[in-house]
Amino acid sequence: MKTLINKIGKHIHISKPVLIEILLLILLFVSPLMLLYYNELEIKHEIEMLSLCWSICILFLLNYMFFVPRCLLYANKKIFKFILINTLLITLLSVFMFFVEEKAREHHHMHKQIEREEILFEFPSPSDHIDKHDGLPPFAHKKPPINIMFLISKVLPMIFAVGLTIGIRTISEIREQRKKINELMQSYAEAELKNLRKQFSPHFLFNTLNSIYALIDISPEMSKDAIVRLSNMMRKVMVEYKTFHCVPLSESIALLKDYIELMKLRTNENLDLKISLPSKTESFYIPPLLFIVLVENAFKHGVIPSRKSFVYINIVIEDGKTIICEVENSYFGDKVLSRKKSGDGIEDLQKRLDIVYPSEYTLTMNHDDKKYIAKLVIPIKREEKFLC
Repeated sequence: MKTLINKIGKHIHISKPVLIEILLLILLFVSPLMLLYYNELEIKHEIEMLSLCWSICILFLLNYMFFVPRCLLYANKKIFKFILINTLLITLLSVFMFFVEEKAREHHHMHKQIEREEILFEFPSPSDHIDKHDGLPPFAHKKPPINIMFLISKVLPMIFAVGLTIGIRTISEIREQRKKINELMQSYAEAELKNLRKQFSPHFLFNTLNSIYALIDISPEMSKDAIVRLSNMMRKVMVEYKTFHCVPLSESIALLKDYIELMKLRTNENLDLKISLPSKTESFYIPPLLFIVLVENAFKHGVIPSRKSFVYINIVIEDGKTIICEVENSYFGDKVLSRKKSGDGIEDLQKRLDIVYPSEYTLTMNHDDKKYIAKLVIPIKREEKFLC
C-alpha cells in the first residue's frame, strides 16, 4: 500500500502526506455510502446519494490538483476563470445528477406499477376501474422540474465542496511554503555557521601561537612542550570540525584542560588560577570549542606576568537541564581598548549561539574596577545530531 501511494504521488507530483490527505478526504466524502441499505424498492435514494458523493469527489479532485493551484495560488490570480470553470462544472454535474435521478425515479415507478398490476391480476374485481396511476403520487407520471429543493440538496453541497477545497489546498500550500522556507533558513544557518567555524579555527590557532612565541625567549624547552600540546589540540579541533555534529561535553572539557595547561606554561607565580569542572558529563553534547573562547579571552586580557592576576573558571551542570560556564579574571583598565579591538572571538561566539541556541542562551559580560566576569548559560542537548 505504501509503495502504491509513493508511486501515485511521484506520478502526479504530490507529496506523500498531501496524497494521504486527499485519499482520507475522498473517504470522508463517500463514507455515507457505507451506511446505505440497498433494496429494490429504495434503490433510487441510494443512486441519488451515490451521484452526489461522486460529483463532490470529482469537484474536489479537479479543484485540489488543478484549478485552485493554477487560478488562485500563484501571483497572476485568475479568479474569474476559476469561477467560470467551477460554474460550468457544477452545471454539468447537476445536469448529470438530474438525468441519473430521473432514470432512477422511472425505474422505481415502473417497479411499483408492475407490483400493483401483479396484485390486481391475482385478486381481480369487476367493480375496479382504477387507473394505472391511481395510488401513485401526482408527480409519478410527470417529469418534475428542477426546483428549489434540487438546488438546496444538490447544488449547494457542491458549492460548499469547492469552498472547502480552496481552504484545504491553501492551508496545504502554506504548510509546504513554510517547510521550504525552514529548509532554506536551515541551509543558510549551516552555511553561516560553517563560515564562522572556519574563521574561528585560524583565530584560535594564531592566538595560541602568539602565546607560544612569548615562551621561546624564556624557555625553549617549554616552547617545545607547548608546540606538542598545540599539535595535539589542533588535531582534535580538526576532527571536531569535520561535521556539524556536536561533541560530548567530556571531550570539550578534556580539550579545555589541554588549553589551560598550555596557557599555564607562559604564566608565573603572579597568577592565581582556580578551576572547577564537572565530573559527570555523560550523554551531554555541546558545540565544539564553545567554552575555550571565554577562557582564551580571560588569559589574553586578564593576565599580565608582571602584575598580580587571577583567572577563575567554573563550569557546572544545573539540575541536568542547563550548563553554566562562568569565567572571572583580573580587570586592568588600561587594557580595555585592547579587549575591544580584539573582540572578534566573542562576536563570532554570539553568532554561533544565535544559530545553535536561538532565544535559549544567555551570555553576559560585566566588570568593575578589579574583575571581569563572562557568564554563559546554555540548555543541555542529549542528542549529537543537531546543528552546531
